[in-house]
Amino acid sequence: MNRKIKSILGSILVIAMVTAMLTVGTKSFFSDLEVSTGNTFTAGTMDLKIDCNSKWYDAAGNEKGSIYFDEKDLIAGEDKFFNWDDIKPGDHGEATISIHVYDNDAWGWLHLIDVKNDENGLMEPEIAAGDNTTDEGEMNKYLQFMIWRDWGEDGIPGTNDEGEGDNILQDTEEIVFKGTAADLAGYECNWLGPYELKACVTYYFGIAWQLPFDTGNIVQSDSFSFGIEFYVEQIANNPNPQPPS
Repeated sequence: MNRKIKSILGSILVIAMVTAMLTVGTKSFFSDLEVSTGNTFTAGTMDLKIDCNSKWYDAAGNEKGSIYFDEKDLIAGEDKFFNWDDIKPGDHGEATISIHVYDNDAWGWLHLIDVKNDENGLMEPEIAAGDNTTDEGEMNKYLQFMIWRDWGEDGIPGTNDEGEGDNILQDTEEIVFKGTAADLAGYECNWLGPYELKACVTYYFGIAWQLPFDTGNIVQSDSFSFGIEFYVEQIANNPNPQPPS
């Protein structure tokens, strides 16, 4: 094959390759592109807040002490609902405690912890009244408590109806406990609940106490103290809730 023919064939080959590349570059297809970005899983939150409005009165109705704090995370050892010293027969009082759960509905419980019934030494009037014990006081046998749902006339929390959160027991409000401090101490091992707590709804509980007039000298210097522990856990996907053991 002579040189001229080879040159012609080579030119034809180059033209064919260029044509093929131009054809690829100018082709157009139907197309669609979908993009989803930022897919994220974030855990929900649950925040329990407690507040308190507590009063102590003498037998004549004179205010002897008060405790108040807005809803907050409680600080153990600092935030107390009752801290009354030198109470006497006839003294009484009431604390309204409200419970708030935020962000998610919850099951709620409460119980007593660190219950103590101390003698604090025997005084002569106590001995004369028949107290001969040195290891345990008698205050728990005489101090009376009553706890109720302070949810107003309709019995539904969060509706702000007549009587809700007013620190006064209404005829329509449910009493959940009534008895002596010794009876109340039984909830050191037993949880009260579960209560269904809706997120962002205020649940008021009234706690009234009194040391009856006829108590006498047998409780002189004695003391009764306790802590209250609150526990909540999610309602979602939790049909059989259980408090801590």
